[in-house]
Amino acid sequence: MLPISVEQVRTWWQQRRFLALPWRLYRTDPAWVAPLRLELAQRLNRKKNPYFRKGDAALFLARRGREVVGRISAQVDAVGAPSGAFGFYEAIDDPTVAQALLTAASEWLRVRGVQKMVGPCNFRLEDPAPGFLTEGFEHRPTFMMAYSKPYYPAQMEAAGLQTVMDLHAYRGDKDHPLPSTLIERAAVADRIPQFQVREIQMDRLYAEAELLRALFNEGLKNNWGFVPFSSAHARKMAHDLRLLADPRIILIAEVAGRPVGAVINLPNFNDLFADCNGRLFPKGFYRMWRCRNRIQGIRGYAIAILPEYQKHGVGCLLLRESFARAVVAGYTYGEISWILGSNKGMNDLAVFTGSQRQKAYRLYEQRL
Repeated sequence: MLPISVEQVRTWWQQRRFLALPWRLYRTDPAWVAPLRLELAQRLNRKKNPYFRKGDAALFLARRGREVVGRISAQVDAVGAPSGAFGFYEAIDDPTVAQALLTAASEWLRVRGVQKMVGPCNFRLEDPAPGFLTEGFEHRPTFMMAYSKPYYPAQMEAAGLQTVMDLHAYRGDKDHPLPSTLIERAAVADRIPQFQVREIQMDRLYAEAELLRALFNEGLKNNWGFVPFSSAHARKMAHDLRLLADPRIILIAEVAGRPVGAVINLPNFNDLFADCNGRLFPKGFYRMWRCRNRIQGIRGYAIAILPEYQKHGVGCLLLRESFARAVVAGYTYGEISWILGSNKGMNDLAVFTGSQRQKAYRLYEQRL
């Protein structure tokens, strides 16, 4: 058998092969939904992704002879950061391929003074598709969530990486109403003086994105793995989501006009894109504009509450409003994803809503 070689991606042809590998690995898997090729290409573009204003990354391909058998990225959020990450991992079922890829990523990070490698995350932890799937392989992934090979966790463990965090995803349906105790807790927030919940204003989206950035940076600052959003990153996310957002289900809680909490729910576009093979044009773009009413589900993408309001029922109220407004808008199910395994409060709250854990994802760590 030919030996494994690993090369750093430097040409457009190598990047094209880097992007193409999942289509070969998953082509017979009925649950896999191809990621949007355009979004992936833009995320890897150093000129268009604000990640590269402070961070750096390298892409690697593994080959056996002429055949591409794996890929990986290595990245640091900022020059001189003590921790780095690997991401975009895909490989055939061969532990020697996994070892070669992880070695290439760890060596690239070690040269830059990085002491710890975590992954997979496809640059930031908050970027699409973090973690390796460990539960729920029979279910199609929701929009911007990962679907991966069941042998990946064993490859990580065989290479000496250790579990550092699990991510959980919960599913609820409109036919299972929220429990009365959650409604009672939400009523506590209703009694806060000058409290209101409003929808995001799409006609001033970039100003709203800056407001949400400040809120999420404060509300999530103590969460494991969270890196504060820059203004450029928030603006890029707003730009990317302006065509995808449903303002009826992106909600901001305010007290006397001051934002104290927010929840971002997104339509599950995988309901439309499942058979588009990752291409927006022409089928995906047509469906995005003309067939949005076919989308049945939403994804609870993110929620943040200012620390001083986290025990005042604001989280329960945002979930209550998300549920009620999603049902009125015609959605029939929702997935809350993802929640850190260490975040007992949010996991308990997800269960409290009557949702069932349907999927789990795992992140690994290696000391360098």
